[in-house]
Amino acid sequence: MPDRKKSIRRTLRHFFNLPEQRRLLGQRGSMPAVLVAGCIMIVGWQLLFFRNPAALDKSYFLRASSGMHQQQRFLYFYYYLGLYPVATERNNNLLDYSVAGAEHELAEFGNYLRTEVGHTTRFGELGKIFLFLPSVYARGSPRKSSMAPCHVMIFAMTLVLLFAAFWQIRQPALGFFTVLLMGSNPFQLFELYVRQNNVFAWPIITSLLILAIHLPLLTRRKPSRRRLWAAPLMTGLLLSSIRQIRTEPVAIIMSAALTYFALDRKPWKIKIALASTLVFAFAGGSAFWTSWFTQKIRLADTVVKEAGGRVYPGPRVHHHHVWHSIWCGLGDFDTTYGYEWNDAAAFQYAAPILRLKHGPTSMHWDEAATYYKRMEELPGYYAVVRDHVLDTVRNDPLWYMEIISRRVWRILTETTPISVAVLKWRCSVPVSGLIVLPVLCLLLWTRNWLSLKLVVFLLPASATALLIYSGRGTCLYSIFHIMTSALILTWILEGLLWSLKIPNRNM
Repeated sequence: MPDRKKSIRRTLRHFFNLPEQRRLLGQRGSMPAVLVAGCIMIVGWQLLFFRNPAALDKSYFLRASSGMHQQQRFLYFYYYLGLYPVATERNNNLLDYSVAGAEHELAEFGNYLRTEVGHTTRFGELGKIFLFLPSVYARGSPRKSSMAPCHVMIFAMTLVLLFAAFWQIRQPALGFFTVLLMGSNPFQLFELYVRQNNVFAWPIITSLLILAIHLPLLTRRKPSRRRLWAAPLMTGLLLSSIRQIRTEPVAIIMSAALTYFALDRKPWKIKIALASTLVFAFAGGSAFWTSWFTQKIRLADTVVKEAGGRVYPGPRVHHHHVWHSIWCGLGDFDTTYGYEWNDAAAFQYAAPILRLKHGPTSMHWDEAATYYKRMEELPGYYAVVRDHVLDTVRNDPLWYMEIISRRVWRILTETTPISVAVLKWRCSVPVSGLIVLPVLCLLLWTRNWLSLKLVVFLLPASATALLIYSGRGTCLYSIFHIMTSALILTWILEGLLWSLKIPNRNM
């Protein structure tokens, strides 16, 4: 009986590791043509969604965040004069959309100029304005601009790179199914092409892009020295730039770091050096963008002040503080301690404490009352909400652990269906994230390390739902179940070929 179990285990190991052992499909001579054709089809496929957003599934979307505010108001002066952030309170219909028109606005209507609109640019992520530029350049004007052209280019490019990466590691079938399912994800398509002017698609875009960069490092094959060191450098710089658009995608940096420490046959000093390169590249890129935006803000302030406009005099941060979000997020299941996913609830808690510590304060940053103050901008606000969170966790750790466990269950059960979509046609199958648990056990038992790494690599996409807040669609960022489904489809295909004993080269 033990010998039979060993035989079954050996057979399963052989089968589930077939994809990693096999060579590229087809003859080498036809390989480039097939690869190019596949990449072209991916781009055309996504362009169909871009051109026909009304045909997409509108059942899955994020409701937990506003994401965008009034970034488009700053496009006029940025496009024509390179000034950012500068906006005008004049009616857009009165503006002359040209360089001369923008210069005329500065000279004749300077008193309408502002360096802030609401709280659009106070809390960082100033790079969101860049996402409008492909639309602006295509139109030749910032009027009626959209993020959709940028998003279709970025997402299509990401899928192309992902498919090419799977092709390179001799996994075209797995690459096909991964790209097909990821590119048909109803949540991702809605956020990209239906709700066009927002940034909720970036966590998934970033996860897939970083996976494409690191895919050759996940195999047992020895990577070239150039690729080995380029991966952390590119990843750090990319994530520091994406951070200027949305903060959540940066969580995938954990997968990149773990990839370096999991490399086969590499000494620890090399692994530590690779992780350090990642950290320094990320820090260096972040410092560059902070300096660049700081200089832009200073120039904008000078120009607007000289023109007679009103300069925003309050504080600015380059990235969101997390303690406010953590405070609100703890209300996703239980409001026993006053937590609630509502800015007003956090403000109501902090206001009397801040008033007691600092006394009454003006709720505007300027005498003309042009720029209101947000509660987060008051001195000591983040310390107050942070202390409340830490005190609650310290005094009632079981309550906090219950919150975390319920978030984990929600992440595993509230997932998007597995979909295949082409224009108006789509086929969706509900798949629970719980499917990942037996699959991970199977991968461990059969020692299919590549497949195991692929699933684990994409887990940080769920970090927001686990660490911050799990309600109102944040669990839809999860894509680990889609990767798992792509693996299962690949195994089914491999199983059919194996049972039919079709040679790999004739597949």
